Amino acid sequence: MTNAPFNPLDIGFFLRADSLYPPDIEYYELDHPNIDKSLQKDWKRMNVFLSKDGDFVTVWTGPVDIGIASGVYEEQYGFELKVEQHIENYFRGYIRNKMEGEIIWNAINLKGFRPYYLGEPDPWLNHFDKK
Repeated sequence: MTNAPFNPLDIGFFLRADSLYPPDIEYYELDHPNIDKSLQKDWKRMNVFLSKDGDFVTVWTGPVDIGIASGVYEEQYGFELKVEQHIENYFRGYIRNKMEGEIIWNAINLKGFRPYYLGEPDPWLNHFDKK
């Protein structure tokens, strides 16, 4: 019996269509009912992200792109985001099929992660509930 290819959509992620660099890497974000997916280039949100380059997968928490997010924060608020302070890698390696993906996702145990905005600098940015 062959196993289906790994697809992050099957474990609760959505494809970030606004993150297409480099073009052969797909970027996904952990879905949450309060995320407004119509907001493009929402670089300030901290969440669980996944990149997929063929079978090579990275899962981390923090912003989707630390370089762009740091530039936004430096321009608007006068401080730079540091990788070691705002990114935590949970997995880097090969996931070849759906079964491997489910086992790894269960092992890193981030299903309950709640997205947030670093520092919530403006009330309109934090559209997540406060529970």
